[in-house]
Amino acid sequence: MSYRLENPAALWLLIALMPLMFLAWRGRAQKGRFGLPYAFFTLLGFTCCVVALARPQGGRYSTTQRALKGDLYLAVDVSNSMRAQDLSPSRLEFAALFGQKVLSQIPGVRVALFPFAADGYLQMPVSLDHEAVSDLLLSLSPSFTTNQGTDFGTSLATLLTTIQRKNAIETAPARVLLFSDGETHDSLSDSVLSKYRSLQIPIDTVGVGSAQGASIPMPDRSGFGMESLRDSSGKKVLTKLVPDSLVKMSQATGGNYYQPKLAESGAIAQRILQGMAFGKLQTTFKLEREYFPALFIAGLSFLSATFLMGQWHLFVRCLLMALTFASHIASAKSPSVGFDQYNAALRLVEEGKQQEAADLFHESASQATHDELKKKALYNLGNTLLRLQDPAQAVSAYQRAYDIALTNKQTEKALNDSLSNNILVARKQQQEQEAQQKEQQEGEGEGDKPKAASDPGKAKSFEGQTFSESQKKRLFEAVSNEEQQILQKLQNRNSKPSKEMRAQQW
Repeated sequence: MSYRLENPAALWLLIALMPLMFLAWRGRAQKGRFGLPYAFFTLLGFTCCVVALARPQGGRYSTTQRALKGDLYLAVDVSNSMRAQDLSPSRLEFAALFGQKVLSQIPGVRVALFPFAADGYLQMPVSLDHEAVSDLLLSLSPSFTTNQGTDFGTSLATLLTTIQRKNAIETAPARVLLFSDGETHDSLSDSVLSKYRSLQIPIDTVGVGSAQGASIPMPDRSGFGMESLRDSSGKKVLTKLVPDSLVKMSQATGGNYYQPKLAESGAIAQRILQGMAFGKLQTTFKLEREYFPALFIAGLSFLSATFLMGQWHLFVRCLLMALTFASHIASAKSPSVGFDQYNAALRLVEEGKQQEAADLFHESASQATHDELKKKALYNLGNTLLRLQDPAQAVSAYQRAYDIALTNKQTEKALNDSLSNNILVARKQQQEQEAQQKEQQEGEGEGDKPKAASDPGKAKSFEGQTFSESQKKRLFEAVSNEEQQILQKLQNRNSKPSKEMRAQQW
């Protein structure tokens, strides 16, 4: 059985015992005006009444898991520029496959689909049926809308109205994951983005396309072949990735911008879960026994003894005080201070469930009122994020923990020394990740360059080739398998910290 005080603030009333003890000592010095027997029963009765006011309880703590109630809105650009094939098999199909990969890593999150161009519409409302959303993603096409030309302002305003209409019925944290090449015919309004910011709806953006750009294949007049889209002068229209508008969108709403790499799906999924998993585990106290009635009876009994000893006026005064205390017993439960979440997170770390542990450490740090608990929860949150290969967020957690001052300076110094070491480890890991990403980007850039012909005098001419759906699928599977192998190598390399620098555990 576990024990707790529902109203621990009442114990501050024990400070009133000090003047009573002073009166007892003074009465003894004056030979019996407030002697030891009277002082003993008065102090004991007063103490019982105060402890009863704190309302001690017996029961058991239980932790239950609740389904996530976060809503993710997948906004996908279906304008004609998404037909470009600078990403295999095409920008739109790459976005659909990217979205499918994210969905496979966020179980429990409700998802909605919102295709857009000049404007958008809710093709599928929020649902836990990820399989249905995946099927709809693959079926997206520019033919879904006749009003071409991307307009982020109008589309985001329509999406915001949809989210607000849904939240008017059931409030839930919302997040937007937007796929686009960034090309727009109208400037993005800051007023729309400020509304997303004020409602705490972050927009994560994924730039779909390349800086080199590509032509836009369109069905020819016969309807059986494809030809490049041309402008009024007959020149081929070249479409490129324009990340500026996407970066602005994400920064203004508290989201993040991601490169068009399938390896980024894990980081996106982790960010979505962190933003929507609050309250995932709920700890409740099952009340089995109340002790305050017995304590009140005992307190009144001790105070009654003073009446039998001739101090009836003291008995009346203490009785009135006890009745006043009893009338103000707090009915509200004491706020959770995060200890249960912290201990549960430590157990999850031992079981190897790092993501669940990170969620509980975050919840413990958010709820804790005790500075030492908050500092340790943030410390262990940083360690857990470091194991999850997220050094940037780990550094943020470490720095927040470092800024918390403790009354016990020895404990604070020990924690800060470990935090300083772990910050160095996290920053080094972050630099290694950035260097690897840079090398990978440079390698991909070199791979995109055309090779010189074997015979300079005989330049080869290449004709455009149209791939069938089965050929596109095989090409994508080959690229996906290669990226998975590279990602696995990077994870294996990052999972081996150097001997001279290891993240210390607390």
